[in-house]
Amino acid sequence: MKPKTPAIFKNVFIISIVVIAGLAWTFKITYESYLSRKKIHEGFLIITAIQNRLEGYADENSGIPYYPKLDNESFGLPNPFKINGTYINQVTALKPQNSSEISLIATVNTIEVPNLENGDDHPLSSPHIRFTGRYAHGGIIWQCSSDLAQRYLPDNCHGT
Repeated sequence: MKPKTPAIFKNVFIISIVVIAGLAWTFKITYESYLSRKKIHEGFLIITAIQNRLEGYADENSGIPYYPKLDNESFGLPNPFKINGTYINQVTALKPQNSSEISLIATVNTIEVPNLENGDDHPLSSPHIRFTGRYAHGGIIWQCSSDLAQRYLPDNCHGT
């Protein structure tokens, strides 16, 4: 007759399996967030090049015009859909009329970077990164914001 395994060993085994499964799930979620963050970084690289171009425009023109409404073409940038990457669908440059601010909005390609969430863990259908610039002291001062959860963004960009 085979000796019975004490119940405590069975409980320890079950608890160990649950802990290992929990750790594996946590690692999976953390790794997916890391990969999404790396992909979203492409938007920051694209926007940096555009920011440099707009800062050159502001230097040459002593600022950004206040009255006219401006868009990509006004700043010598390609059509928004032509400014893209693998993980970014488009980048749009906008300057509302009668405003001293300019905005660069990068829209994330949700086919390549699916399941992105806002700060409340609600899925986003059209996530974006926005840089808002204001001409001051001979240059453009930029602020970054996004509807993405902070875990996807660098520390200098504020998510929801």
